[in-house]
Formats: sequence, C-alpha cells, structure tokens
Amino acid sequence: MTSLEPIDHADERSATNGTDITLKTIAQYFLCSRTAILSLAENSRTVWLGLLFVISAGFAREYDGEDLWSEPWHLLLPFVASLVTSLLLFVLVYLLSLRRHAHVKSVFSSYRTFLGLYWMTAPLAWLYAIPVERFLSAAAAVEVNLWLLGIVALWRVSLIIRVITVLFNARIETVLPVVLLFADSVLLFLLAYMPRPILNVMGGVRMTESERTLASVTLFVQAIGMLAYPFWVIGSGIVFCFGQPAWLYHASTGDGSRKIRPSVWAVALLSILIWSFILPMTQPEQRIRFQVERALRAGRLPEAIVMMRAHRIDEFPPHWDPPPRLGYHESTPRIMDLVEIVNDGPDDWVRHVYLEKFQRQFFDKHFWNSPLREMQDDERLKVLNVFESLLDDGKTLSDPESVYYLLLSLLEFKESDGNNLEVRPIKNEVREKAKNLVTRLMKKPG
Repeated sequence: MTSLEPIDHADERSATNGTDITLKTIAQYFLCSRTAILSLAENSRTVWLGLLFVISAGFAREYDGEDLWSEPWHLLLPFVASLVTSLLLFVLVYLLSLRRHAHVKSVFSSYRTFLGLYWMTAPLAWLYAIPVERFLSAAAAVEVNLWLLGIVALWRVSLIIRVITVLFNARIETVLPVVLLFADSVLLFLLAYMPRPILNVMGGVRMTESERTLASVTLFVQAIGMLAYPFWVIGSGIVFCFGQPAWLYHASTGDGSRKIRPSVWAVALLSILIWSFILPMTQPEQRIRFQVERALRAGRLPEAIVMMRAHRIDEFPPHWDPPPRLGYHESTPRIMDLVEIVNDGPDDWVRHVYLEKFQRQFFDKHFWNSPLREMQDDERLKVLNVFESLLDDGKTLSDPESVYYLLLSLLEFKESDGNNLEVRPIKNEVREKAKNLVTRLMKKPG
C-alpha cells in the first residue's frame, strides 16, 4: 500500500456493528479511540446525547458565576457558541474534503454526525465546575482556572483533530494546520473582545495580583497566537493546494440497531439534574451580587451601598470585585463618588473595599501625568480631602508604597507651574491643601 492510497478500516467498522454505546465507549472517545468515534458517528442519537451534555456544560460554567434566575440566557451560550464554531469548522473541513475527493454525499447528514461528535466533547467543561475560588486565594484561583482552561482547550482540539482524521480517513498532517488555524482564529477573536485586565506599562492603576496574573497570561497567549498564525495560514494553504493523499469519507448509516445504553442516558440526565441540588447553595450570593452591580451601574450609588452593608462579605461570591473593576479600566461608577459616600459611614468592609480601590487608582507613581492634570479644581479638592481623611485614619493609610506614590504626586502637584498650558489652573486653596498634605506625609514615620 502506497502513501497515497486510502486506508480501509472495514475491520474497525465491522467491529462496531451490533455493539451498544456504553459508558466505556464514552470514556474511550475521550481517549481518542477510533472504534469509539466510529460507534458514536454511526448512531443517529449521538447528537441528542451530546446536546444533553452541552446543557450540563452550561450549568458547570455558570452555576457560581452568574445570576441564572435574572439572566438565564447565560445557559444558552455554550449551545450557541458550539453551533456557530462547529458549523464554521465543518465548512472548512468540507471544502478541504472536496479538494481531497472525499465524495461527501449528504452535507446535512455529515454535519449532523460531526455536530454530535463535537457536542460529545462538552463533558470536558465539567472541569470548570471545580470551585477553586472557595479554597484558594484570588491569585491562585485565577492561575488554576487558567490551567483548567488550557487543559480543556488542548484536549478538545486534539480530540476534534482525531475525529476528523477518523471520519475522513485522513492523515493528520492534512488536518492539523486547518484545525489549528480555526482554533487560533477563535482564540484571537475572543481575546480581542473579552473583558480582561489591561497591563498599563505607563502606569495609571495599580493592579491586584490576580489581575496581573490574568493580564500577563492573556497577553502571552495572544502573542503566541499571533506569532503562530502565519504558520497555520501557510500550512492550510499548502493543504488546500494539493489533492493528494485522497480522503475517504466514512458515511454514517444512522444505524438505530445499536442502542445507547440506559446507563449512558442516566449519566447525561443526572449531569443536568444534579444542578438542582447545587444551585440553591450558589445562586443566593449571585443574586445579591447581581442586584448590587445593577444598582451601581445604573448610578443608584446610595442604594447599592445600603444593599452591600446589609450583607456580610462572605454572603457575596468568593473574591468578588465590586464595580468599578480598575484593572479592566472600568470608569462607571466613579470611585470618587463612591468614596464620598462610604467615607462618611461606618468603618466596615464596604468602606475598606472602596478606599482600597481609591488608593489603587490614585496612589500611583504616574498619577500626576494624567488624572490630576486633567481634573477641575473642585474634583482635585475632593481627592485631596479624601487623602486627608486617610491620613487621619492611621490604619487605612498604612501601605508604605501607597504613601510614597502619594507623596510623589503631591510634590509635583505642589510645585507645578501655574502657567503650564498642559495643566489646568490650580487655585491657591487647592495648592495649599497639597502643601499641607506633603508636610504631613514627610513627617509620617516610615
């Protein structure tokens, strides 16, 4: 047999005849077994089994991340995303199969088979259900979640490459660049539009450890994706230019004689029903979070602060970061407006959260280069008044780095030339306030 001759897997096809789909078949599918892939491809009910797993994957992703009572559409995202991505990938593979003389007779039937196998990868998303936020720090939880995301992504891509090589009796080198081009395109698209922390080289906001981790990893992945992209394009172009070695499509018979065992259906249904026991434990905190965030983003700040103070911090989701998320460069609601409200209230966790955000935003070595320059004097005076209140509270302003950055900004502010056209005019009242704060900071121990 030469390298250009298609490989006949009649023995493996016959081996699947009369064999029911069991839990062992599903496990073997995730290990890229050719026999398991052919067994699932031959069964017309695989697509419905896969759909159940997609529904369960939606719960696994969002059960502790969204208020599903208020926004149930989050559960539809895996379904819609899988339909779109599977269709786009199938079109690419189908066009390639035409060049490889695969003779796909029914495009609809072929896509149905492919969709069923594509959906059968959904249980890999169960890894996302591991509640790492509940027993790890914020930074460690982000790191573990990124590892889980990478494992699932690589596993899915590898499995789909295997599925295509089996369905089309194709060599891996004729499939690999096309699938990786598609996967890289999806990755770069998501990174371009997903909300994520932004690494600001020139300063502006001091990021938390978890935000720095997420920002640096996504930036690294984006760079690798962009560097690899030309190789996938060139490889795909080469694959499309040649018609050999030929493919031989494994046409699905839609065989209904081989049943999907009741135990398999039971596991698929249980993967959905189990969330009825888990959601009552996780959704109350998501409900509170949703109500507070909706009030904050609608500008109902006093109402939102009252709601927050009516609950303990542990009644909200673990490591919850109330708006605005500074690392994501969110500007609504304004920190200054929130600080004015909480600073006059009790010294509770709500005040601590927003004063910490205030320090992250304003106590930066580059702060003078933008915010103070652009502010009107009444806004500058508000900021300086909060600085003064923080100095009055020795426990709040205890971070030496914060004090150092604040001092740098105030020194430039105090000594700035009033005739500088790049700086808005500074009233004497504001300049004197800055001088007094500088004097107090210079006397501060440490």
